[in-house]
Amino acid sequence: MCGIAGLVGRICDANRSALARISAAQAHRGPDGTGTWESPPDDRGWGVMFAQRRLAILDLSVLASQPMIDPHGDVLTFNGEIYNYVEL
Repeated sequence: MCGIAGLVGRICDANRSALARISAAQAHRGPDGTGTWESPPDDRGWGVMFAQRRLAILDLSVLASQPMIDPHGDVLTFNGEIYNYVEL
């Protein structure tokens, strides 16, 4: 079971630190990896930050690390359970 956290607000060291503490508190949910991402800040200095803790069960490669960013720059972080992965 993975751990996911997000923060919407000012992109600053105080909020980065808060998100790091949240992620650390979820370490038991995802001991196999951790990742973070933050959006570029808007004109006010606000944006979005994600943190994710990974529990690797099926896909042990680094390609399954999160948050995931596609070639267009879209970002996704999720629990990682894709039940029809064999069909896909």
